Amino acid sequence: MQRTKRSSQMIKILASGDWHFDNTSKNQKLVHSLNQIIDYLTNNKVDYFIHSGDMYETPRMFKEGSGVELVFEYLRKISKLVKYMVITRGNAFHDASQSISLLHKIELNVLAFENPVILGFFNDGKETTYTDLLRSDYQKIAQEKLRPEIIINMVPYPTKQAFIIDQSIDVNNQNFGEVFDNLMMALGMINNKFNNCPKVMGFHGNIQGARLSNGQTLQQDLIISPHSLQKANCDYYALSHIHLWQEILPNMIYSGSIHNKNWGETEQKSFQVVKFEGGQMEIERVMLKGTRPMIEVKAEFKDGKLVYDTEIPENAEVRVRCKITEDETNLLTNEKIAELTKQLGADKEIRFDTEIVPTQRESRSEIIMDAKTLEEEVAEYARITGYEVTKSILSKIDVVKQKAQEAVTVEE
Repeated sequence: MQRTKRSSQMIKILASGDWHFDNTSKNQKLVHSLNQIIDYLTNNKVDYFIHSGDMYETPRMFKEGSGVELVFEYLRKISKLVKYMVITRGNAFHDASQSISLLHKIELNVLAFENPVILGFFNDGKETTYTDLLRSDYQKIAQEKLRPEIIINMVPYPTKQAFIIDQSIDVNNQNFGEVFDNLMMALGMINNKFNNCPKVMGFHGNIQGARLSNGQTLQQDLIISPHSLQKANCDYYALSHIHLWQEILPNMIYSGSIHNKNWGETEQKSFQVVKFEGGQMEIERVMLKGTRPMIEVKAEFKDGKLVYDTEIPENAEVRVRCKITEDETNLLTNEKIAELTKQLGADKEIRFDTEIVPTQRESRSEIIMDAKTLEEEVAEYARITGYEVTKSILSKIDVVKQKAQEAVTVEE
């Protein structure tokens, strides 16, 4: 748990992302983790929930009948347990255009944006309201000494389309890294007007120095330096996009995905809770229970036994990539797979992917090498391999010999 100076009243946020709602059996793992988050919110006072992108697994997910109903279900559950839930968009390989704005105000306190925003939340003692400071007269608000209880900056995955906010940001005639820097400085200028409240940012993207979880691959990304994000002058940065939990800086943290999604992801999953109180900031990582490591094992099937050299943890999902020869395919029966599964451990979920490799046979014997005629060579090859030399094959040999003789005659 870390502490830094800021804020006078108690405000608590929960930060997460990379949920990857799917319409397959992977949702079972996701729901297992989401239910733990719901339990945490039920038993602990949390004011704001930040989701930093990649709500969906595929761009098709938000279409009717593809599983989006489950997204609505859990966002509504969360909305009942916090003042506001704020969501930004991940990358286009997961969160399609308009798929996040579709979620905006499915409940009045669920706010979802596909462009950068700065939301100032004001509490008059009766209710909490918000204003988008980026698109309002923030200077007037600051001059009137209206003090937000918290400011939440939400920045989606960096694309030119997402960053078209107003005419002050030219995305066409600048290097995109400069565009991002200019946006961070614009956010920082607004954040600096409000010194007596916590300021946090939810950001989806690739930060320089971040390590990938095993099994996770990324498309070509704009890599953002931590220094560039710091220009926004926030107290805490809730990062998503990289599935592996990690600190980039003490206040700049990838919370990671909340379930193991790719083969090779073995780490325990978690979410972040940040508390502002009495001029201090406390950062806590809350571990999720029962997230199953996903192990890929390369193995061979030898003498009826599975041979591999990978250590497999308990309660793992295991994909066995097993090489077998053509001659062994009939040996790998359902009964044998059940036996091999028991060998790996009853507490593991096993999936077999077999790769059939050609049986290595001796194809050139001394007799073949010493054969004086094509017929003798074919006969010896047939003996070694077990193939039957039919009359049809013998007739084709005659044709080959005739064509070869004709070719020699033409050359002469």
